Amino acid sequence: RVVERPKIVRHPEGPTNNMLDGDNWTFSVRALGEQPLSYSWQFKLTGTETYVDLPGKTLTELPLENLSLDEIGFYRVLVTNAFGQATSDAARLVVTANRPRIIKNLTNLTVVEVTNVLLSANVGGHRPLQFRWYRDDAQIPNETKADFLINPARTNSSGVYHFDVRNRYGTNDSQHAEITVEPRPP
Repeated sequence: RVVERPKIVRHPEGPTNNMLDGDNWTFSVRALGEQPLSYSWQFKLTGTETYVDLPGKTLTELPLENLSLDEIGFYRVLVTNAFGQATSDAARLVVTANRPRIIKNLTNLTVVEVTNVLLSANVGGHRPLQFRWYRDDAQIPNETKADFLINPARTNSSGVYHFDVRNRYGTNDSQHAEITVEPRPP
C-alpha cells in the first residue's frame, strides 16, 4: 500500500480583474492524498509577512461575500492528512472601492389599505452608504436607512417612490416604483 501525503493539483486562483467592493468571490483548491484530507484557509494582508488562520474556513472552497477593502491581500490553504501537509500557492485578491450600485430595483406594488409596505434598497458599494427616500420626487424627512416602512399604508400613501444611495465615490438613483394603496373592501 502506498501512503500519500497531500498533493495540491489545483491551486487557488485570484480574479483576473480587480473586484469591486460589494462583489463576491470564491477561492477553491483541489488536492489528492490519503483520506481524510483537512483544509485550513489562511489570509495575509498586503504589506505584511504573516498569514493568519481564517477560523471555521475548512472546506475546499472559500466563499467571500460582499467584499470590502479589508479583504485585500493573499489567500492560501493548508491541506493536511495523517502523513503530512501541503501548502497551496498564494492567490491575490484586489478590491477596488466604487460608487454605490443598485443590485435589485424597486418594483410597482398594489396593496390593500392598512397593509404594511416594506421598501428595501438592495445595493452594493463601498461602505458607509447613505440613503434618502422620496415620494413623488419629494424627499421623505428622516428616512435615511436602507429599508423604508409604510406602516400602515393608507390610500393617501399611494405614490411614486424611489431612493438614492451615496458614498464618498458617488451617488446612484433607483428606479421609480408606483405604490398603489386601495381601500379595504367593505
